Amino acid sequence: SMQLKVTKRFTGSLIAVSYTVSKGIGDTEAVVGWLEQSGTPNAFMDSNNRRLDRSLNAFDNPQRLVVSYNAQLPFGKGQAYLSGGFMGRALEGIQLAGIISAQTGHPYSIYTPLDNGRNGVGSFSYPDVIGNPFIGGPNINADGNVLTGASNNAAFSSTFLGHIGDAGRNQFYGPHYTNADLSFVKNMALNERFKIQLRSEFFNILNHPQFQQPGHFVGQSTLGLSTATIIRSDGTTSARQIQLAMKLIF
Repeated sequence: SMQLKVTKRFTGSLIAVSYTVSKGIGDTEAVVGWLEQSGTPNAFMDSNNRRLDRSLNAFDNPQRLVVSYNAQLPFGKGQAYLSGGFMGRALEGIQLAGIISAQTGHPYSIYTPLDNGRNGVGSFSYPDVIGNPFIGGPNINADGNVLTGASNNAAFSSTFLGHIGDAGRNQFYGPHYTNADLSFVKNMALNERFKIQLRSEFFNILNHPQFQQPGHFVGQSTLGLSTATIIRSDGTTSARQIQLAMKLIF
């Protein structure tokens, strides 16, 4: 991988930009799903030819950009602007912080629902690619599923008995990911001993949809279509969430 990071500090503020280019290669996925969220634990497609499965790992992430910031607004007592008056009092003690991230999608495999390779791994195998996998229908179908991957069923052949197709492991990329979180904090001093802090936190503030990996079985109507959005690690939705809080500090 290559990792770049630039940090700039201002008076009471900070901004950092990180960019990563990487590639993860292996011949199987983790045996526990929580370690590789986008992968499916599996054995080798052909245990006599492990190189057949040497390809991108499910956690491979070619490019990732993260911008983080923390800013103290320069208003109010002891600051550069509006050090007095009603507006200065109203705007003092305000902090803005956030994280913006964008990354390419994770790899996934396309299967035929037939164990033509006769390997005993499961009731599936790799198909042969015989056309353009990305010639598909509308971006959103009648069921509300979203086109996020290879969706052309006619581009894949179910192969024949004893043959493992050339589609290969993790040769297709799923939907990209973008997210923006923001926090707004207002600190107010009641007197020398007591302070009140008002917090509002916005997760996925732009409410950008974050889709799960698309359907990956040849012959199914959901091939290349994402039927749901991802779930956060705490079990909640990835749609926009707003959190409000008040803290008494003494």
